[in-house]
Amino acid sequence: MKKHLLLLLFALIFNALCAQELKTSDYPHFRIAVAGGYSYRTPKVESGIYGSYAHKLKNGYHYTLELNYYFHRFLGVGINYSASHFNPKMYNILDKIRLQQIIPTFNFRVLDAQRRGAFVGGIGVGYVDYRNKGYFTDRNNFHFATIKGWTVGMLMSIGYDIPISQTMALYVQVSITNGVVTKFTKIDAKTGKSETTSVDDVNDGEGLGKINLSLGLRFAK
Repeated sequence: MKKHLLLLLFALIFNALCAQELKTSDYPHFRIAVAGGYSYRTPKVESGIYGSYAHKLKNGYHYTLELNYYFHRFLGVGINYSASHFNPKMYNILDKIRLQQIIPTFNFRVLDAQRRGAFVGGIGVGYVDYRNKGYFTDRNNFHFATIKGWTVGMLMSIGYDIPISQTMALYVQVSITNGVVTKFTKIDAKTGKSETTSVDDVNDGEGLGKINLSLGLRFAK
């Protein structure tokens, strides 16, 4: 009799624990988000004859894809892909700049009462590259060429998911990326010749710092 009572008590405790675990773990594990918006480059620009053009180079647009997995209600991991484009126009000057990043992230999240909307944020370190297709001066001659390089950069982001259905939401986000390229490869479009150069001082490199203001759609399951 005592044995049956112990088994019954154990079954009741086990069921209660399972129910509690189900209650506390009933949250979306996967989050997929796509977005686009405004990009602003943060490095300082030199004043001078091309000062106004340099300021135009600071404004652009971007598109972003985020894949996240939350192993805890508040914590998760993921990956952020983003590409920002800066293509100003001024007289016969041409620059087509792309800043691209692939960054693994560690994420946090604070869900609302219905567990559909949430404050979300993340931090990560990963690959950031720079590419500029344009006209460049070489011994007083203009050449169309591509200059490219890459570095390790850091990403920080924070945003909010605004629920519109059980699994879908609008989301707004602010993200900051930092990094400096100090080694460059220049490829002449006419001859195909490439030349690699580097700078000794990080202050002489190409700053890849930018701020992204994003609006997009999020799917959570």
